[in-house]
Amino acid sequence: MKPIPPLRGSLRAPADKSLSHRVALFSAMAEGRSQVSGLLSSLDVCSTLNAVALLGAQVELVEEDGALSGSITGWGERGPRLGTACGDAGLFDAATEHKRVRPFCVPAVAPPVIGCGEEHKRDVPFCVPAAVATLPVIDCGNSGTTVRLLMGVLAGWPGSALLSGDASLRARPMHRVTAPLTEMGATFSAGGGGAAAAPTKGAPVVPPAFATTTATSEAAVPAAQTLPLVVAGHYPLRAISYRSPVASAQVKTAIILAGLRAQGTTSVSESALSRDHTELLLPAYGVQIERLLPAKQPDTPAANVPAQASVGTHSSGSGLSATGFTVRVAGGQQLCACAMRVPGDPSSAAFMLVAAALAPNSEVTVRGLLLNPTRTGFLAVMRRMGADITVREDRDWRMGAESIGDVTLRYSPQLSATEVAPEEVPSLIDELPILALLATAARGTTLFRGVGELRVKESDRLAAIVAGLQALGCKAHAQGDDLFVQAGLPTRAVAPPALGDHRLAMTWAVADAVFGLGLALDGREAVAVSYPGFFSDLRSLQTSPIVTLPASSMPAAAERSSAGRRAPREAGPPCGSPFKLAADDL
Repeated sequence: MKPIPPLRGSLRAPADKSLSHRVALFSAMAEGRSQVSGLLSSLDVCSTLNAVALLGAQVELVEEDGALSGSITGWGERGPRLGTACGDAGLFDAATEHKRVRPFCVPAVAPPVIGCGEEHKRDVPFCVPAAVATLPVIDCGNSGTTVRLLMGVLAGWPGSALLSGDASLRARPMHRVTAPLTEMGATFSAGGGGAAAAPTKGAPVVPPAFATTTATSEAAVPAAQTLPLVVAGHYPLRAISYRSPVASAQVKTAIILAGLRAQGTTSVSESALSRDHTELLLPAYGVQIERLLPAKQPDTPAANVPAQASVGTHSSGSGLSATGFTVRVAGGQQLCACAMRVPGDPSSAAFMLVAAALAPNSEVTVRGLLLNPTRTGFLAVMRRMGADITVREDRDWRMGAESIGDVTLRYSPQLSATEVAPEEVPSLIDELPILALLATAARGTTLFRGVGELRVKESDRLAAIVAGLQALGCKAHAQGDDLFVQAGLPTRAVAPPALGDHRLAMTWAVADAVFGLGLALDGREAVAVSYPGFFSDLRSLQTSPIVTLPASSMPAAAERSSAGRRAPREAGPPCGSPFKLAADDL
């Protein structure tokens, strides 16, 4: 093993991706001009911003220091600019309109473009059926958040749009969102494809539909439930009471946004609390939200709700849900413009904090970080493993009802294995790859239970984590939906593939940096999806004198093997919240 440089210093994590998506979308839906700042300038967020611009929002943003600031003027009561499937000449025609709606930002790594005209010659030439030739074609790139939230927005407006994305997104299942939205009255149909043919002149170009998904453990998904899809909205929608089979912020948000255009009150219930940014932000845009919490909350960070969650919301009084977390929204509400400043992304910060936890003598502070407990479950897991973490809340920076502050991690030489329960997973789903790498340095065997959702992310992350760790010489395996990682640092300089997945690319880059492996990393460019400045930030923290890994700082190979047979819970401190705010995406 080569000498390991410590990580020292402070930095601001890139703007939170989940919040950036929602600020862009909610501002586009609102009546009036919203002043926004700190939006993440990444491929995924640009997919959302370009989509709302195509649908009629006026997006006026400039990039400064990797963040986007300016204004977004929404379509408000006029609604998004849509077409119909009948081909009437007087309707919006994407074949001409798309050419003049230029992307307001051009990321360093341009995604495949779904569109029309000479500038899109590199697209696979598939004809758009005549029935959908007049529809706006919205390229969602690699962003599941963009496409699934847009489905909820468009479901309640008469008119149609064709939603597509890159190969990875076209292989991801959409039925979790389309099923409840169909029940509310929207219609989803396969958006074209079939055999390759010469494109019709002037028609937007779309990729072929996939018959089944390739990255899901569920049953094969019909073509009508994968992209490209035509969404045909209806007004008014029917209000529903929906019990989600999985804790998913994307499903929940899509239904809530559709519920704003429904007759009556729409409710969504989950067995565990998924990311609650939508519930905390919509009140700032003038929307009344009712939240019902379980009468007795599970003793896990993922289920904890910050006290600030009640700000701007309506309490149900004595009627708490006995079966799970429920959100209710009344139809007929219109969003109003407001001002928003986006804080740092904890999912991105996790990679720097774990790197510091792995490199001896490190101390790293991430400033201006989102402290929402549904996003910081990884901090609770790291603390259980023995990491030294300090969190300081910034009471002067508020974004709706979200909490923001600084997080400092100081290197601790002894880490112990732990067990992550299924109800914790929604609060750390995006951090599981880097937590799995951290587990290789923890005495014992770390068990991540109920992480099957990893199979339907940008890649089959569960299989990729196991294969990647094994390629590095670590001991990891999956059993059903559970992941086991045994203590034992990387011993081989074999670069695992990133598979076009930004979280995997950053995980293997951290392994290379803190263990001195000298890997020839493949797919480095994938980090631009969420953290364009990842490599420069990592280099900026590696400026202290190089130190050699102390022999006493990690258990010997024989000791690690023996420790791996112990029960995970016995190895570490008792479960506890990482900070005083204690009270989850797909």
